[in-house]
Amino acid sequence: MKSREEERKNLPAAEAQTDECTPRGEAHSARAANGERAGEDCAQNGDATTDGRGKRLTRSTQTQNKAGDEAYGHDKNAQKHEKQGNKRNNNSINAETNSGEKGTNKDKCGKEKKPLGRRILRIVCVAIICAVLLAGAGSLAAYIGFAAWSKDVEFDAALLPTATAMPVILDKNGEKIDYHDDGYITADEVPEIVKAAFVALEDKRFYEHKGYDPKGIARAVLTNIKAGKTVEGASTITQQLVKNTHLSAERTLSRKLKEIAIAKKIEEHYSKDEILAMYLSVIYFGAGAYGVQEAARVYFDCTPQELTVAQAATLAGILKNPSRYSPKNSVSRATERRDLVIDIMQREGYITAETAVSAKNEKMKLAAEDGSREGYTAQYVRLVIDEACKMLGVTEHRLCNSGVTIMTALDSCAQTILAEETNDRSNYSAAGVSGSAILLDNATGEIAAYYGTLGY
Repeated sequence: MKSREEERKNLPAAEAQTDECTPRGEAHSARAANGERAGEDCAQNGDATTDGRGKRLTRSTQTQNKAGDEAYGHDKNAQKHEKQGNKRNNNSINAETNSGEKGTNKDKCGKEKKPLGRRILRIVCVAIICAVLLAGAGSLAAYIGFAAWSKDVEFDAALLPTATAMPVILDKNGEKIDYHDDGYITADEVPEIVKAAFVALEDKRFYEHKGYDPKGIARAVLTNIKAGKTVEGASTITQQLVKNTHLSAERTLSRKLKEIAIAKKIEEHYSKDEILAMYLSVIYFGAGAYGVQEAARVYFDCTPQELTVAQAATLAGILKNPSRYSPKNSVSRATERRDLVIDIMQREGYITAETAVSAKNEKMKLAAEDGSREGYTAQYVRLVIDEACKMLGVTEHRLCNSGVTIMTALDSCAQTILAEETNDRSNYSAAGVSGSAILLDNATGEIAAYYGTLGY
């Protein structure tokens, strides 16, 4: 038998190379590419060997394949680890992104996003600022336009209650009708307590504004909005004087603007006390009384200079609603209203707390019904003056400054009888019932007599 070495010598070159590549494949098994190539060569050469050598070559091939598999496995593990690392990095990036979105709320461009609530609040604030600016600009433009327009507006001094040329009124027989012409009062005749009562209640900033009161207007608007209805007015004493002497009772914007313009002009020509005296000469106090002089006489049978704090407060309280707060119609309502005015006078600093308490404790004593011929004819004369103003197209104050003579159909005897019967409470079914009566001449349709228990 041949020895093993001899057999090896006789092997072809390919087989010899196979034996040489086996240890080379084992030496370089860590390198996957070389191992795979060596395994393929050895597998091809192993096929050409005899059975006796086939076992050895197979083992060598298996070893090389195993080495290649291990190298391939390392590569796969490396790729797996790399993927896991990338996944962890992505998760880390996502976590950082989410954290950044929660913490800084950035957009795709890296700019910081603001919370929705803050953005809405910012929009609302900008809108409010723009609205305020527009309103301010509009108000300024309106004021400039109003100032330019008001320069051409003038007041008529003849309409103001400053003259004493009262008209002469005659009855149907041509006899002069005696009536009180005390509707006017001068600034020097108005006592301080009367000034305090009316200014505190009607226009507490009277001595500060220039005819109209922007603060008072704003306050009245807010008060009325909160109340949901009109509970407070904004007209100043000067504006009320204008309304009663120059303008009609229509409620339009143009009339209101004209009222303000005329009030400004009056403030430029008269002192505050003169304006207040004119105002107190024209306002209606109920019971047929116009002006504070006539009101003091009708309600308390005295002059304005003789009024007490309680009486002055009573007269001031009547103005809001003469038919409701006239003490001749309801003493209880008039007393309640009087006490409110006294509280306002104290709050505004016109009277002390002790004076306020004393005034509230004063019992309301009213003047007796005027049974004189003068008192009975006062209401008739009032109707005559109203009708004359309509016929002539003038205001009452222009008429009262004119000194004209007016003929009437008054029957003085019938007027006295009618007034006495109307005042007789036995003719009424219950207490508190009011009445009025009128006597017509059927032949001419003229009013011969008129009287009412309410004074108008």
